Amino acid sequence: MHETPEDPEVAQAALRFFDWAYSNGDEVAEQLDYVPIPDKVVELVKQQTWLKIKGQSGQALWSQAAR
Repeated sequence: MHETPEDPEVAQAALRFFDWAYSNGDEVAEQLDYVPIPDKVVELVKQQTWLKIKGQSGQALWSQAAR
């Protein structure tokens, strides 16, 4: 995802989807013989990557999409 996406609404929807997947996917991952992503890694991704994705105003889209 670009740091300044052309369509911020689509980017927010993608971030919401990934947030849902990170929050609800551990059991499914285990059923498929994958290792769930540790919570510390998920938080690192959100803080170090998602907060760099910004709208045209310069505001982080994740803070707008979250919860």
